[in-house]
Amino acid sequence: MDKLPVSLTPDQSQAGEPARDRIASMTEQRSLIGRLRGNLAVLVAGTYAVISLCWIATTDRWLLGFADTLEATRALQTNKGWLFVVGTSLVLFFLLRHFCQAVSRERHTALATVQLMENSLAASGSAIWNTDLETRLVEMSPALRLKLGLPLDTAITLEDWAAYIHPDDRSGAVAGWRHNLREPNVEHTVRHRIKGPNGEEFWLEMRGRGIPGPDGTVTRVAGVAIDVTRTLRAEERANEVANYDMLTGLPNQRKFREELETRLARLQAGDNESLVVCRIDINRFADVNSSVGVSGGDEVLRLLGSRLRKTCGTGGLVTRLAADEFGLLLQSDGDMERIQSDVRALAVVIREPMQFGGVRLDLSASIGVAVAPTDGLSPETLMINADLALNRARKAQSDRPCFYATGMNEDFKARAQLSRELQTAIRSQSIRIFFQPIIRSKDRRLLGFEALARWRHPERGDVPPALFIPLAEELGLISQITQYMLREACFHLSSWNRQFGRDWLVAVNLSGKELSSPDLHRQVASVLSKTGLDPQCLELEVTENALTENMDLAATNLGRLRSIGVSLAIDDFGTGYSSLVALRRLPVSRLKIDRSFMKDYGVDQEDTAIVNSIIQLAKTLDLQLTAEGIEDEKTFTQVRSKGCQNVQGYMFGRPQSATDTLTYLSRRVEEEKLPPSRARAS
Repeated sequence: MDKLPVSLTPDQSQAGEPARDRIASMTEQRSLIGRLRGNLAVLVAGTYAVISLCWIATTDRWLLGFADTLEATRALQTNKGWLFVVGTSLVLFFLLRHFCQAVSRERHTALATVQLMENSLAASGSAIWNTDLETRLVEMSPALRLKLGLPLDTAITLEDWAAYIHPDDRSGAVAGWRHNLREPNVEHTVRHRIKGPNGEEFWLEMRGRGIPGPDGTVTRVAGVAIDVTRTLRAEERANEVANYDMLTGLPNQRKFREELETRLARLQAGDNESLVVCRIDINRFADVNSSVGVSGGDEVLRLLGSRLRKTCGTGGLVTRLAADEFGLLLQSDGDMERIQSDVRALAVVIREPMQFGGVRLDLSASIGVAVAPTDGLSPETLMINADLALNRARKAQSDRPCFYATGMNEDFKARAQLSRELQTAIRSQSIRIFFQPIIRSKDRRLLGFEALARWRHPERGDVPPALFIPLAEELGLISQITQYMLREACFHLSSWNRQFGRDWLVAVNLSGKELSSPDLHRQVASVLSKTGLDPQCLELEVTENALTENMDLAATNLGRLRSIGVSLAIDDFGTGYSSLVALRRLPVSRLKIDRSFMKDYGVDQEDTAIVNSIIQLAKTLDLQLTAEGIEDEKTFTQVRSKGCQNVQGYMFGRPQSATDTLTYLSRRVEEEKLPPSRARAS
């Protein structure tokens, strides 16, 4: 529907009911006056006849009794005539005066009713109209004439009225009237747009019924005209709210579902084309809001929506499904090579740089694709399969579109099962804490431990942390694991330090969720207080990626942790996107080189160059350095010679339970009492 102008009067779509009642009342009053007019002639003639007959019958006898001569008779006849004229005139005068007073009262009542009706209709946005089909003249109330900008005394024909109807609605309105006027006394409604005197448009709802003539055919049409502009605007607004995204103007998820059902119905009805369902998730969109602000992020979404619409063309549908997720429907002839080319074009469009206030934004997206009929013929199946493909694309951390494959359903079911089992494991405290030694490079003495979460499944066996830790983050369960690890690590280290008289440290990993909590420092301080562990003996590790999610908040919370005496480290350094500026802003004291670089250190030129650069960076920034994944003496010797202060890996000890770690500590303390050469030999 076209955009509607502001209504000239208030809109009450039910105004026609009281209007019709008033029309009926006025019609009855006019009928009464008409009956009075028709009876007046009979009344006057009858009165005159009665008076005349009575006069003739009585006065002639009376005259014979008083007149004895011809002259006297003539005089009495003359006076009798004058008396007759005067008497009858007086009778007729009083009779006509009474009738005129009655007519005046009826006319006043009718005019008052009409005026009240006009005022009520004008206030409700309605007006009266009456059309004579023989003369083709249209009578209308002043309210309607004012809307049209017509003088009150201008005659209007049906042809004139049709000229006021919007050209796009004219033929439909005329056809509607012709169809509805076939049966008399049946209410009919026609709705169309009208051109106002200043070129503005408004919507009228013409309600009326045909009035039959003597032969039963419709000769006149009467009714009310109601301004429904505001009603239609409200309906249109409600439709927009229900079906369109207010930020981008794109169809929303509800409209996407409706269109998907419609196109699938056509496909099932014999359409030989294919239907492509795409789900697009903008990667790391939180960084966009951090860079250009929320309003800038909104503008980015609007621009992306516009780009996608242009790329899809007229046959495609682009919708906004969620905050930074778009949905697309594309028609295709079934050629998979062409479908893949079209979907890749979407990724190219999203990658085009944007400039906002001098900030360059390089975006990417994860794209999941399902194709009907191959991947399903129901909306639920296609949406689920496209979502499975999207999840696979997210895990791949690539902006290459991922198409649904049959095995993804099994992967999804297996992941769902694992999710349920992980929740059970956390509730039953089946996630256990293990400790892996951290060694000082210069003398091979024990510096402390890294606390590691381990899950031994009763059927699956040991579930790798690389599998269940990301799953816990996705399910929102990582905080429970972190809190457990923090309590257990501080409790055991406090006990061991007191038992052996040492100040070993323990490193506990934090997730991005904990790092964004404003109460993190209070939670850590509470655990330290309850377990009695010296804050200097606790080191909290965060990954680079967790830091970059919200650098400002990370800097604030890490500063609070540092203020209570806890040391901080960046774990898996070299795998994320930290900048030198970020390192200078964050109160960290240690970098940990990810084990993936140590596997081929000294063999692979690229890995060797990266490790040496990190070591040099730590020296420049005066940061402690720990190399993870040290498996052999050669690698240990190389990193120690480069200045790496601490090492960690299977060469010095595998992760082990708290009980085994206590045994390890007892042996380790005895070894450290020996000279270095004998300790290494043992």
